[in-house]
Amino acid sequence: MSMYQPSWAPYEKEVITIDHFLNLSMEINYHLTARKRNPRGLLALILGRVKADDHQRKALLIAIEALFIGYGSKTRKLGPLAVIHPLRTTALLNRTMADPHILDILGALLHDKIEDIDHAKLTDSERVRFDAKFDELLDFLGEKGAWYLNERIDLLTRHDDKEPDKRIHKNLSYIKYLSRLLDHVKHKKPELLHVKLIDRLDNTMDTHIHRPGVTKYNFYRTIFDILFVPSFKRVEINEYHFLPGPEEGGRLLSQLFKNVTFMTMIRKAGLENLDSATTAFFQSLAVASIREAQWIAIELFAMESERFEELRDLMNQIREYCIGGGISKVEAKEEGEFIDGTMIEHFAVSSSEERTSRLTELYNDKRLLTSVIIAFIATFSSFLNDENFTVDGIESISDDFRN
Repeated sequence: MSMYQPSWAPYEKEVITIDHFLNLSMEINYHLTARKRNPRGLLALILGRVKADDHQRKALLIAIEALFIGYGSKTRKLGPLAVIHPLRTTALLNRTMADPHILDILGALLHDKIEDIDHAKLTDSERVRFDAKFDELLDFLGEKGAWYLNERIDLLTRHDDKEPDKRIHKNLSYIKYLSRLLDHVKHKKPELLHVKLIDRLDNTMDTHIHRPGVTKYNFYRTIFDILFVPSFKRVEINEYHFLPGPEEGGRLLSQLFKNVTFMTMIRKAGLENLDSATTAFFQSLAVASIREAQWIAIELFAMESERFEELRDLMNQIREYCIGGGISKVEAKEEGEFIDGTMIEHFAVSSSEERTSRLTELYNDKRLLTSVIIAFIATFSSFLNDENFTVDGIESISDDFRN
């Protein structure tokens, strides 16, 4: 077992299960919603088994206090306080790295500082208090430590260098942002890749508030039964399980597409095996993506139980598409093709409103959704099983894919 593989992770290449992710989220949320917060108790939860001396703990407590001021009562799309994301991302990093440096931990805590904490939306009092607390952290770290921390935050931020205000970050396409980040990783900055991969892992798993049904069902056995067992009629699930709505499902699909994009770029840059931590994070992101996609697929199979003959035909179509190389490229849709072009037409859209509309359209087309979800599973499985697998054509969508 790798030293980056916690003893409680039951599957190879999986550094955290959805159950542990939701339990960790619950514990952090209890701290955040307590009548009186206990920063030291929260820090202990975030550190996990990582050892930190008194000086390091002081720096981390200052950073957490700054986050509380900067994020305030801002919430994430599912409803929890937005500050849970940097706190949980840091907790995941500490649970999957053997001995993270203090700057690694601070970099994870503050990786979204520029993008998420908008000074213009803070009150005058909040702005003064936040700046004072962050300055206190920089003074505490000393000149050298402060410089390295600011550099990490800047490199992890999506902004256009040509813009005078670096908070204007959506003018830079997502792929150009990742390209710039990976260029810096090549120049001996692996910690940037660690944080970004864990950030992707957190965003991927933070797409629902219920434990998905796939944790109770064997997805691959279900596929086998559908395809090869004539008497198999339906996927039995109880009332606890459900297919997410279009908005929630659309967010998950968007996260999966971002993961395909990022993993392809990492592999093409030759950075997947930069160090043992990067390899573990890369593989774990693939596993997490597979599990999230399986959740949607299982629920879809349950919904289609009255039309299993059609589902069998569709699954055979998807199989031919995948093994024929359809998942290894992104290209414009041609008449008569299966799902070619779906990625560009539904995901790589510059307008957030238009992309949401197209993903909703995709999500409501259950036949197309089933095809895309199975293709995603095959894609992430290919990343795990074939060290040379990539998705060609990703670079061609760089100007359209902005979020």
